[in-house]
This record gives sequence, C-alpha cells and structure tokens, in this order.
Amino acid sequence: VWNSNTQNDIYCPWMRDKRQSLSAVAESSNCEEDDTDCLLRTNDNHTVPAHITILSAKSAKLEAAFRFQRFSFPEQNNPHIKEKQSILIPINLSLENTTFLIQHCYHGSIISGLSSNHEKCCRQLLDLAFIAEEYIMYSLLIEVEMRLLAEKPLKCFCWCCCHTIRKHAP
Repeated sequence: VWNSNTQNDIYCPWMRDKRQSLSAVAESSNCEEDDTDCLLRTNDNHTVPAHITILSAKSAKLEAAFRFQRFSFPEQNNPHIKEKQSILIPINLSLENTTFLIQHCYHGSIISGLSSNHEKCCRQLLDLAFIAEEYIMYSLLIEVEMRLLAEKPLKCFCWCCCHTIRKHAP
C-alpha cells in the first residue's frame, strides 16, 4: 500500500516500527506474495491487491461488490478448484485515494501520503469525506472529520497512537 522508500513518511510510530521488523523478516525468509484474494482496479488503471474480509468489514459498498462478483461468477468460488483467482473490482478512485482507503481499512488510520501543504491536505481530506460517504465507510468519515478539526492533521489516529482512546478504554 505504500512504497518501501516512504518508511520515514509513516505518521504512526507503531506502524513504522512494525514495518521495519516485518521488512527484516521478509528479506531473510524470501516470503512470497501473501494470500490476497481481490484486486482493486483504479480509474488510472493500477491494480492494488487486498483481502476481501478486511475491506468488507469497513465498507458496505465493497462488501456488496464482492458478494455480487461471487454470485455472478460462482466458478471462482468452487472449492474443488485448487488455484483460486482473485476477484477484480473496478473502483472509480485514483491510486492515491485507493491507497488512503486501504490504509484506513487495514490500520484504522491513514498512515502516510497526506500533503504537508495545509491547503492541499484539506482538499485531500474533503475528497476522502466524499469517498467515505460513497463507499459507506463511517469510520473513515469520522477520521476525516477528526483530521479536519485537528491542530495537527498529519498525526496518526489509530488505536495505538490516540491518547484519548487509551485514557477512556476499560
């Protein structure tokens, strides 16, 4: 979801540390591609691999798209076929916005890629608010609202970094 050269651009310190340790493990074990089961095709013709269960948990629109694909092409879900094909879902988003959407689905917060320019960052967040509405992602809409109201919109709002959640958690 992000370029390996953007290690220092990750807002979340927990994710930055995790990414460093995972990179070291991957290099030493020659890991192959993980078991992603869907591909999102952006409007600028990029394909982004992902996991259906993770995206479906955050977006009702994507969940419906995956369900429609399964019913439309039942041969892809046949348990007797050993080689599963990834479900391809065309989405009407740029690669940048798709990346933000996937970061939020996987991590619970946008962890890199927002502009440090205040005006451009606000434009990106407003675009994400519309995307959150379109893809029925209430948690993304809440994050966008928090970032628009925050003094530091580039800070991470994940469960690990957000001090408010830790103070009030049981």
